[in-house]
Amino acid sequence: MTEREVAERVLREAWSGDVRLALAETYREGRCFLFRVEAAPPGHPPTVIVKRAIDQDGFVADPDSPDRNPAHALLDEWASLAFLVEVAPDAGLAPRFYGGDRDTCLIVYEDLGSGPSLVEPLMGTDPEAARAALRGHAETVARLHNATTGREVRFEQIRRELGPPVHRRGGMGWGDLDALKPDMAEGFAALGITAESGFWDDYRAMAEAIAQPGPFRSLVHNDSCPDNCRLTETGVRLFDFEVGGFHHRLLDAAYARMSMPHCYLSNAVPPEVVRETEETYRQFALLTAPEMADGSRFRREMAHACFYWVVSNGIWQLRDRFDGDDFTWGIATWRQRVFHRLEALADLCDEAETMPAVAKAARETTARLHERWTVEPLPLYPAFRRE
Repeated sequence: MTEREVAERVLREAWSGDVRLALAETYREGRCFLFRVEAAPPGHPPTVIVKRAIDQDGFVADPDSPDRNPAHALLDEWASLAFLVEVAPDAGLAPRFYGGDRDTCLIVYEDLGSGPSLVEPLMGTDPEAARAALRGHAETVARLHNATTGREVRFEQIRRELGPPVHRRGGMGWGDLDALKPDMAEGFAALGITAESGFWDDYRAMAEAIAQPGPFRSLVHNDSCPDNCRLTETGVRLFDFEVGGFHHRLLDAAYARMSMPHCYLSNAVPPEVVRETEETYRQFALLTAPEMADGSRFRREMAHACFYWVVSNGIWQLRDRFDGDDFTWGIATWRQRVFHRLEALADLCDEAETMPAVAKAARETTARLHERWTVEPLPLYPAFRRE
């Protein structure tokens, strides 16, 4: 069956009536589609989004396999959106979920339209508009976390009903910290750095904090890039939950400080705007995480989240990347990201008065890399270059 036929069947069941769709646009290499709703019961939306998992890079989309494959990202998104329909149906946090078809690895959800995302204000010329957009995004992320804290059992039940969940890399979402550790040690050795024993103690403590965050655990978007949201009249709405799951909630809140990890649109946010954005998040998050009232603890937990992103982003996996040319992804080079994120981590460790061995290793790494590379600093987003 075609995507249109499967989506019509899903919507007939969801909307209790006949549905006829027409393809309007195709996105993301044939994995995502915009359909016009040409016939449906009264009250239907004019358009819907259809997303499908397809075979990629030699991996077959198989929802029954416990091994990671393209189906798992779609099923993680299915579980996240279906879960939010249950626990926060009227919160306006994400697209409304209409349904899915497991056999064809296809889901149907609300079209949030073609309005602006964070991209437009950050890449624009109005710094106040960019600051307001970042605050709005932080508020929505905090509301997402508030709505889902303490509800993990139900989320996991939904996910298991869809098929065997892949091993979640120690509950960390993007990177298995145990598996990445040897590469880091080899990178240090190649730079002539001997990491202090305190560094590896801090590494273990960070891994434990991320895997077992206690009151800081909630549904996390985990890919909170500027283009994965819509700015609407009622607030920021998030979409693309393909890496969604229950993790440390500050992994989302650290995005501004870490220059948008896992995002092509990576530039720097001024330090004062980072602090303002994080404080907005903290104030809204106090509703379900009163521990954040302790500013010192909040900063320590944020340092753990930033340390995690530096490691999982491959910033310290340097052994095969010393020689050769730098490369550009999106609007910044890889080496610009390396320097910025290591320096941001070191500064936060100092500010939070935590993990001094990590701060020392980060600064020693950047000093050794400056001996090898000539790199311009990661630029500010255009909206902040006039301030």
